[in-house]
Order: sequence, then structure tokens, then C-alpha cells
Amino acid sequence: MKNILLYTFIMAAFGLQAQIDRSVRPQASKAPAVNIPDSEIFDLDNGMTVILSKNDKIPRVSFNLVMGTDPMLEGEKSGLADFAGSMILSGTKNLSKDELDFKIDYMGANISASSSSIYVSGLSKYDLDLIAILAEIVKNANFPESEFDRIKKQSASALTMTKSDANTMASNITNSVVFGKKHPRGESMTEETLEAITLADVKNYFHSKFTPRNSYLVVVGDIDAARLQELIKNTLGDWTGKVTESGKYVVKPNQKGSRVIFGKKAGAVQSVIQVAIPLNITPGHPDEIKVKLMNQILGGGTFEARLMQNLREDKAYTYGCYSGVSIARTGSYFYTSGSFRNEVTDSAVTQILSEIRTITENPVTEEELQLAKASMSGSFVRALERPQTIADFALSIFRNKLDKDYYKNYLKMIEETTISDINKMAESYLDYENAYIVVVGNEKIAENLLPFDQNGKIEYYDAFGNPETGFKKADISAEKVIENYILAVTQSKTRKEAEQKIGKIKSMTQVMTATPSGAPVSFDMYTYLKTPSSEAMEVLFNGQVMQRTFFNGKAGGMESSPMAGGQSIEYSDEEVAEKKKTIGLIPEVNYSKHEVEFKLLGIKKEMGKDYYVIETSTSNSVTQDYYSVSTFQKERSSSVTTMEGETSSSSVEYRKFNEVNGILFPHELSQMAGSMSLLVEVKSIEINKSIDDKKFVK
Repeated sequence: MKNILLYTFIMAAFGLQAQIDRSVRPQASKAPAVNIPDSEIFDLDNGMTVILSKNDKIPRVSFNLVMGTDPMLEGEKSGLADFAGSMILSGTKNLSKDELDFKIDYMGANISASSSSIYVSGLSKYDLDLIAILAEIVKNANFPESEFDRIKKQSASALTMTKSDANTMASNITNSVVFGKKHPRGESMTEETLEAITLADVKNYFHSKFTPRNSYLVVVGDIDAARLQELIKNTLGDWTGKVTESGKYVVKPNQKGSRVIFGKKAGAVQSVIQVAIPLNITPGHPDEIKVKLMNQILGGGTFEARLMQNLREDKAYTYGCYSGVSIARTGSYFYTSGSFRNEVTDSAVTQILSEIRTITENPVTEEELQLAKASMSGSFVRALERPQTIADFALSIFRNKLDKDYYKNYLKMIEETTISDINKMAESYLDYENAYIVVVGNEKIAENLLPFDQNGKIEYYDAFGNPETGFKKADISAEKVIENYILAVTQSKTRKEAEQKIGKIKSMTQVMTATPSGAPVSFDMYTYLKTPSSEAMEVLFNGQVMQRTFFNGKAGGMESSPMAGGQSIEYSDEEVAEKKKTIGLIPEVNYSKHEVEFKLLGIKKEMGKDYYVIETSTSNSVTQDYYSVSTFQKERSSSVTTMEGETSSSSVEYRKFNEVNGILFPHELSQMAGSMSLLVEVKSIEINKSIDDKKFVK
């Protein structure tokens, strides 16, 4: 009997398997009903709305305090909100930053803050301690000046890095042209706006924005309403504040005709391309889900999307090309993004625009639609596995004024979308003839993009989304700029006096500390100069020399330790000749002696300041030095170097000029080499100290 049953089972299984045609894609099942439990919601007398999503499966709880107002224009202090957000966890009147960090670490908890929220989570047995910490911060944050100075330095380093990060540059420019500078999303922090931000600004921002009026406390985890109300009463019950202002800004009208906006990245071998189209749509709009499905088909992250299949698989222009839709109360837009080789930049723009046009003119296939539905539905279902999602949905319903069953019907709305709907979305929203075409890359390829601009004109923007002004004609000669710089840096009245001061310096030893942006470690740098033409540099980590360069006027090179690659390179005759031209305490003093080629490009405004820009050229590099029009001090340099067919770029900014032996030396530098950003602080400068000649030889 057992054998008969086994035989019957095997034959049934075999028969079932034989009936499956694996060449046919299985039909999608109907969208299941989404059983999203309702959050418990109650209002407090101080104006706060509490949203509780109870989940007792694991003994954890989180408290997320979210401010209810939209961002405001910041103008000359752009970046203030984010700066303030980064300082919120710097300590309170009753807890220093270290004490606050210790409390969080002791509980194994997590805490974070932004310009509009504070989040803390941990084990539910610490629920009182967690919400007490949140209450302590919102009521007593004290913003110490030491933290203000530290974060300001970090921000300055990040801004330096922005200038060589093509993706960040492209995003800044795209936001600027889509929203405009009279809209908060079109603003970016610059060096000038960072300098304008004061500690008082930070405190005023926090106290005016972080109030209970129109705020939301989103609570998720193993806690019930009665316990939560008790905790709030004991911690946040006495928190009061005025109603905050809503953001006021101008909505930029859509442009007529496509524009090409170019950001220059010296030496770039790739271009970042972002094509952006504004969308007249807000969260919860009846078309929102259909627009997202349309985007999914065009380039929304899957390998099968049209942009990826065309630009990567067919044309091999890139490793990836994607599209997305940013939909928010403050404004929405569609965008594409990808990095492409210089030589195919214009071809890539052609193909991107072609794919956008095609989806507006021709129906998508049923297979494409089903793949998009499966992808979006899967992402939605996976998100439901996180308890936080339920509370986020409740918050979204409140803030965006959505139907209370919006998320319960989400899968149903996806499933009911048709090919005709996708066609209508593309035709209605993808106005490709009025697109913003943002390209960041090597200026040499900019002219190739002229055919894409409605007016046949390339617009140039800087790394922070501001139009470049170009060069104004200078009122003095290049030689006079150099002369005035030498007088300024030596604090002299005549060239003879300047050269006498310089001549008294026979050697210099400079000790610096360099910290890579975002890294928890730093390393030491030593530079050595010795007349008439010797120069060396050592980079040390934990007291060990990792890399050194050396030059004695006749020969030189570079060495690195085994830990740093173990390389040993000697300068070629050509490199030795070029090195002789730029060596010295103040290289400009010997420009005429060494027949250095230099020319004045004109006056350029950057970050609100005017600079004389002088360009010097060698056989393998081009350098632009920026001399302040008001002081003649050199405040920045940028170089593009080509060696063995490879091009690289670097830049340095000089700050905090202090006098040593009658000469002004920068004591803080921001250096950028490739994608690495360094904040360098000068610890000491010793003049005429004995230096071993071994420093300058291999």
C-alpha cells in the first residue's frame, strides 16, 4: 500500500512538472490586500502630534521627532539649516557631548539628528532614558563654540571636495537650474555663505524651528499608548514654543526650449550627465504611482530598463545610466544620471533624449509593464517588513494630506495601471523639448553640446550651482600682479626690500598635520627648503615615513615605504628642468630668471571675491593661481598635469596668513588631489634651522 501511494505521488509530481512551460512567463497574480495596522494618533496640548506604531515582536523602541515646516530661503547664509543640524548633538546645558555619547553607548542605543529631526532608538527597557535624552536635547541644546569651530572646518573641507566631485557638482547645478536661487532647493552652501554663518545664527535657527507646534513624534516599537503618554508627560510635557513660519519661496516657471548647462572639471576623462525635466505633481497626486511606474520602465534602477539596455548593453558608453523622479511638496522633477567617456558625451545625450522621446510616442510592452509592477510591488512589500515603515506611512498621510487608505491601496493602484496609463504619463510629464541638460566634465568637450541648446549657447556654472561670470579685463599687467604679490607676502614697500628679506632665509622646516575628509585619522607632513635649490617632503603615519620626495637642484625623485606601495621613481631630465623653475620659498620671485611662461587671464569672481588669475605653463602642466584683487595675496591654485597620457587635477586653498620672520605664510590649507580632500594645519615653521643634506637625496 505504501509503495502504491509513493508511486502515485511521484507520478503526480512528474506530471505536474511536465505540464510547466518554462518558456512562458508566469501570469502575475492579483495584487493582495495590504493589511497595514492603523497607527494610534493623539495630539498634545503643546501642539505636537504623536504617532504610535506598536510592535512587540522585538524589545526595541524608537522615537523620531520631526518638525512640520518646510525649508526656508537662506540667501547669504545658505547651508545654515544643515550646519545647525550637524551641531544638534554637540551637547546640552546639563550634558557635554562626551557625556551624551557615553549615555547612548552604555545603552547600546542609536541617535542621529538633521536640520528638521532628532531620532533615538534602543532597547525598550530604556524607553524612559531614550525619550529623556531626546527631551534634554530639544529643551537644552547649548551649541558650544568649540564644536562650531570644528564643524566649520569640516564644512570648509567638504566644500573643497565638492569642487572635484563631478556628481555633487552636477546635483548642485541641476537643483539650481530646476528650482532657481529663490527656492530653498536651488540653494547650496558656498565658502562665502559658510563664512557668513555665525554661532548666533545656529542657535536662532534651532530655537525658532525646533518647537512642539506643528511637530510630530513618531514612536515605533514595544510600547503601548498608556506607557507612552506617561513618558511624554514626564519629559516633553513642559516643552513649549511658538508656531514656526512656513517656508516662503518662489516657484520657478518652466523654461521654453532646452538648455545646456556645463560645469568645468579640469582634467576629467568622464562626463557626468543629468537631464532634468520639472514635474507638476505632488505626493499623493492620482498620477504619482503611474509616473513612478513609467520611470521604472525608462531607467528606474533595474538592469532591464531602457536607458541601461541602450547606453550600457548596446552602446557600451557607460557602466550605468539611470533615471528617477523626485516628488515632494516643495517641487518635483524627473532626472537621468550617468557617467560617460569624454568622446561619447554628445552621443550619450542624443541617446538619452531619444529614449525619453520614444517612451512619449510609443506604447510600452506588456512585459516591460509587468516587470516594473513586480519591481515596485516587491520594494513596497519588503519595506513593510520594517516596523518603522508603518509609522512613516502615517506621518506621510498627515504631512502630505493623503487619503487615510492611500498605502493600503498602494499595490492595488500599481496593479490597475495600464499600458495606456504609462503612455499618458510619459506624454503628459516628459517635456523633453524643454529639458535641462547638465553636463560636468572636461571643458574641451563643451562645444560638442551646442546642438542640444535651444539658443546654441553653452551656459557655464560653478560647483555650487552659480553662473560663472568669466573673466573681466584686468587694469594692470601680469608682471604688476606678481610684483604686488611679492610685496604683499613679504610685507615690503619695494622689491629690493622684499628680496633682502627673502635672501636672509637660508632654510625652512615646516611641520603640518593633514586630515583626510571624513577619515578618523591624520598624518604628519614635513617640508624642507634649503638655498639655493633644494627641497624635500616627508609624509609620516604613526612616526613612520610612508612617502618622501627629494630634490637637490640636480636630481630628485620619490620613494614610498612597502606599506605605501614600495615605489621608487627618479625625475627625468625634463622633470628636473621644470622643477628648477618652480622651486624656492616664493617661486614667483624667480619667474623672470627661470623664463617661466605666465599670462594674466583677467579678473574672475569666485565665492563673492575678485581675483587676478595668472596661468603658468610647463611641458606637462597648466596652473592657475588666484591673487586677491584687494590684497594681492595668493589664496588658491589649481593645476592640470598630463603624464604618460594620463591627466590628473589638483588644487589648494590658502587661509590664515600669519607672519614668520617678516613673511606671511598660510597656516591652514585645503588640498584636493583627485577625489581625496585634505585639511592641512601648519603646526610650526622654523627658519634657518640646520637641515641634513641627506633629506634632499635618494
